Amino acid sequence: MNNVNTKPKPKDYSGYGGEVVRWADKNLEYPDCSCGCIWYDRVDNNYGYCRNPRSERFDLLTFEHQSGFFCFKESNTQ
Repeated sequence: MNNVNTKPKPKDYSGYGGEVVRWADKNLEYPDCSCGCIWYDRVDNNYGYCRNPRSERFDLLTFEHQSGFFCFKESNTQ
């Protein structure tokens, strides 16, 4: 999936077109989809679909480091 353009959303990390400045608060954690989110449906090594119905990225193609601050849920099967 080379040169894939994912649609940015406000709750994405700022490096990917969103408004969330990752690591701005050293007291918070800033997980992303690649950290083992149960909602991330991977399609290759870098991309997948968010399956969290409460996320603004629901059913959108997502780069693995693009989002997660508001919607990440850790998988217990890591």
